[in-house]
Amino acid sequence: MIKTKTITYSELAKQVRDMVLFNQLNTVDDDWAYGFIVSPLLQQEMDNDTEGGVDGEVNIYDYAESIYQTFIIADQSALWLYNNTSEIISYSEKLDSFFWHVCHFGTSWSGVHAEVRADDESTDDDIWDVTKLANMTHG
Repeated sequence: MIKTKTITYSELAKQVRDMVLFNQLNTVDDDWAYGFIVSPLLQQEMDNDTEGGVDGEVNIYDYAESIYQTFIIADQSALWLYNNTSEIISYSEKLDSFFWHVCHFGTSWSGVHAEVRADDESTDDDIWDVTKLANMTHG
């Protein structure tokens, strides 16, 4: 089990750094939903989720139903989110870009919390190659 700590979305956004709101992804790329990437922490969260899903199994598309905002993010930000959070990220082959999908709306980011990996040590599951990460899509 991966140990986590709680930070605010404001702190998380500082880690992500540059991002551009892009809620039009589904109008630009018809295949956008095939680009989801499941991080180790997100998989752990889905494995522990006892609600929702088909036959008691939860998958990325169950989580995707609650996306409220989408941001274009830099490659290095996608790698950091993959390795350190359970945030929903995706890759669009058509746009050759990574996206961060936020599942809350209307609350200040300083009042919303997220779980991030507590340690700074690398694990065997860590991915630091952008091409490898882009090839991990669920499409």
